[in-house]
Amino acid sequence: LPQTAQPRRFGEQAAPSEIESYKENCRRLRVAKDQVLKRKKQQLEMKSQGSGGIEEEIAALEMNVVNVRDVILRQRSIKGFVIAPKQLYLNKLKEIDEIKRQLQLVE
Repeated sequence: LPQTAQPRRFGEQAAPSEIESYKENCRRLRVAKDQVLKRKKQQLEMKSQGSGGIEEEIAALEMNVVNVRDVILRQRSIKGFVIAPKQLYLNKLKEIDEIKRQLQLVE
């Protein structure tokens, strides 16, 4: 990637503990989203078999996703804490994904 293409990074004044907290919250968000998807798949399977009853659990898991996402958004809103990736970087990632997709079609 060109030198001007930069990924998301942290500002100079960001404390190491804040950075770790942010990364942990991002990990928690991925895990929470995965849990919601798994439970929704189970719910579909249960409905097809004539049973159910996990709607409340799914709602609680979805609420957790919203809460963690809101924490991350608040952390991102701190001026200079998280520096967004440059558009050039995002464009290059799209190009890489497209090349990977084309390679998969060839194989």
